Amino acid sequence: MLRPDTQKYKLLEMIGISGEFPADQLPRLFDTPAYTEKLITELKADKLIRLHYKDRLRGYRLKKQAKELLLSHNLLRFHCCLTGNSETNAVRSEPQRRIRLYQKAAGATLGLNTTL
Repeated sequence: MLRPDTQKYKLLEMIGISGEFPADQLPRLFDTPAYTEKLITELKADKLIRLHYKDRLRGYRLKKQAKELLLSHNLLRFHCCLTGNSETNAVRSEPQRRIRLYQKAAGATLGLNTTL
């Protein structure tokens, strides 16, 4: 079980809040590319995230297990993002819609003064 005070969990939170986290924004969250790659590899191996690549946009999305994990840890925080037909939970196939989600993710990372 993933603990809420870990870097992996905090990255899952960022992906959950934004709906799809752009791959090119990851360096803004972590100090070294090697550490970032390690986190992503472990989350993929645990089957919690997947890479989505379409229309020259590359982003990470939560898988069902990750959504259930976030909801079980903090239902009030993630209920609006991960259930129903919310913008962050709906199918995101159009490039304009995905770009909006990427802008939301970029804005969320701007508020972070330090790494996760």
